[in-house]
Amino acid sequence: VDTWEGDAHAGFYGNEIFDDLSKYHDPKYGQFSWLLRTTFDDAKAYFSDSSINLLHIDGLHTYDAVKHDFENWLEKVAENGIVVIHDTNVKEREFGVWKFWEEVRVRYPSFEFIHGNGLGILTKGDGFDPSIKKAIEGENLNSFRSYFSTIGAKYNYPIEKIGLMQLLREKNEFISTLTKEIDHSKSNEDHALLQSELEKSLLEKEKLTQEILITQKKVEMIQQSNSVAHALQKRRVEELERVLAEQDDLLEETKVQLEDARKELSSFLTSKSWKITRPFRKMVRFMKRGKK
Repeated sequence: VDTWEGDAHAGFYGNEIFDDLSKYHDPKYGQFSWLLRTTFDDAKAYFSDSSINLLHIDGLHTYDAVKHDFENWLEKVAENGIVVIHDTNVKEREFGVWKFWEEVRVRYPSFEFIHGNGLGILTKGDGFDPSIKKAIEGENLNSFRSYFSTIGAKYNYPIEKIGLMQLLREKNEFISTLTKEIDHSKSNEDHALLQSELEKSLLEKEKLTQEILITQKKVEMIQQSNSVAHALQKRRVEELERVLAEQDDLLEETKVQLEDARKELSSFLTSKSWKITRPFRKMVRFMKRGKK
């Protein structure tokens, strides 16, 4: 649900965003998903009460706007439904999600991902599913957050690098154009102005280059961290497999010993000496009962 026209925080744009999304969305997901191009308030009429299992609120980020969207759509959320609220960490440009989150998180079972711009997650019911509840209890929450933060960074930094590379290409094209204009400029005033623009663009290019290098280092660090984690996990699995194999061997050895003992006992019970001494054993048991 969106107008795909933008807002004061996301910026305003034309039909190109919706058109690009439709071209990607419709062939892949059109059989079970649709893009409802309208306002959040108008879209509410198309959903039954308690029918939404997962509600994602990511509209205008002022305090009043996010509060209105939450309260307006809450009746549409199922009893144990989940509500996801974006940008709980952002405290600039009149963003008020953080303030609303501080109010609402104490009224419902909730937890928050604190990396990036922040993501608040709450349930309308009495509590989360046991598997989620276990993951966010006590010290487990830090590991849970770290896991998703690492995954997010793994994909975010390469995308960020692509964006920076595109900006760098555009900046290089602009510098090339400026250089040509300087070569063809006729007046000293035009030449000085273009030279100033060129120097400014060169500084911006250098800054972009540094950002790309920093981003690349972050990507490499994440890849290295993932490699180390994978190696540790592999060693742990190998150790567990070794212990399990030893336990299997011990169990098999115990089974063999037990079977040998059963055979030995069976052989003894069917032996002549056991049968011959049977009357004496009965007499001994009878005498013991008599003493009691």
